[in-house]
Amino acid sequence: MLNFQWRLNALDPAASEGLRVISVFDALTEAHAGVEAILRSAAALSAALVGLADTATGQTTTASASGDIARTREAIGAEALPSQVPVGSDRVVFLTRPGGTTGPNDQLVLERLALCLSHALERVATAAPRPPLEVLLDESSGASAVSDAMNRLRLDPGEHHRIVATPFAASTPPSSPRAVVFTTAGMLLAELAQHAHTHTRAGVGVAAAPAQLTLSWRTAHIALRLTTATRPILRADELGPILLLDVADESAYPHDPFVSAVARHAWAIETAEALCDTHSVRDAARTLGIHHSTMQARIHALEESLGYNPTRGEGATKLAISFRRHLLRTQHF
Repeated sequence: MLNFQWRLNALDPAASEGLRVISVFDALTEAHAGVEAILRSAAALSAALVGLADTATGQTTTASASGDIARTREAIGAEALPSQVPVGSDRVVFLTRPGGTTGPNDQLVLERLALCLSHALERVATAAPRPPLEVLLDESSGASAVSDAMNRLRLDPGEHHRIVATPFAASTPPSSPRAVVFTTAGMLLAELAQHAHTHTRAGVGVAAAPAQLTLSWRTAHIALRLTTATRPILRADELGPILLLDVADESAYPHDPFVSAVARHAWAIETAEALCDTHSVRDAARTLGIHHSTMQARIHALEESLGYNPTRGEGATKLAISFRRHLLRTQHF
């Protein structure tokens, strides 16, 4: 598999994005991704609605840029579709944007999408099985499918395993079973491994039996979204009840003043992280390489924005929760 740690800043932006499109679809093909995952990836790449239409049966599957999948069965002529590329004799892929606008790489996305889907549809036609790890991470998989996937991976039902979540864009040559997963935080890779073998961001899930690997995946996903530049690898075991933050009901606390503090102060996030990860204000100042008086001034400014002292008692707890909720809401890979 290709190494996707793209270092293309020196290239023309359009050319750089074109290489990224090609790399993504190459990886999807090598990972044996399914039709829905491919469509979602294309929609995310182009920030547009993409679809696969069967002009003979009228069956159409679309994916939005947010990852939503929709299916319809209405007669549709190929001439009625927007920008399109054929997939075999009776299918086409298409891409559409509001107002009929086009993007600089739309045609490239369509061509690579068509090629990638042709491989996926061929696997379906020949009844090629889904990647076993993909089956184990799919909560809708039946007991027989789970049992078959475990046998294909030669997993002992009594042993516990972990899932490691990493950004798709930073994937390395495969060394263990993996699956491509589209999430609200971006396109990620789930790998069956005990440790993170990467120099980039990674979340390591809790250990779970093969039939409960969805739990390891969910916790790995949360851990990845809580990583930062200073803590690029996180183990879910270390997070404890922090894992519960991802299911908290935001409607019960509709406005978090930390959001306003981040918008007001460019240093708010790094300061909050330093305060959460150290034992004292002086330690936090040393971590950031700033003078103690500068840190005190920042804390005073934060206190005015937050309405509480972020270094003491419940205030420190509130800051820790707000900082991590901010990461969960905003991290995208």
